[in-house]
Amino acid sequence: MTTESYLWVSRRRVLLAYGEQGDGPTWLHDADAAFGPSGFVLCQSRTGPETIRRIEEGGLAAAVVVEDQRAIDGLSLLRIIRSIDDALPCWLLTHDTRRQTLETALSLRVMSVFSHAIEASELADALRRRLAVPDGIG
Repeated sequence: MTTESYLWVSRRRVLLAYGEQGDGPTWLHDADAAFGPSGFVLCQSRTGPETIRRIEEGGLAAAVVVEDQRAIDGLSLLRIIRSIDDALPCWLLTHDTRRQTLETALSLRVMSVFSHAIEASELADALRRRLAVPDGIG
């Protein structure tokens, strides 16, 4: 793999961070099929420390944090992500749509807050539109 092709792939890596107790979103097993045509490679992280390590390593196009029953809750994890990388585009998937949760997420400059009910293809499309990745790259 050339350096140029490595950079192309690394700029399109999306980190999906979800907790140890959860299996991730119900669509996780179909995620590659949904994200691939959008030009993204989905990387998974099941713990807070693993997420932090991946953020510190860099090379990510975006991060999607799933709010669930984890040792580090999603909003706290977003705070840590912001302390490491202030510019990384982030999204939050949550069932908690209380005003306080939404305001906190938006204050942490998430691109959007989605319900866990979102389909993988919808999330991939939202990321593609926001990150301006042309269709068919993958």
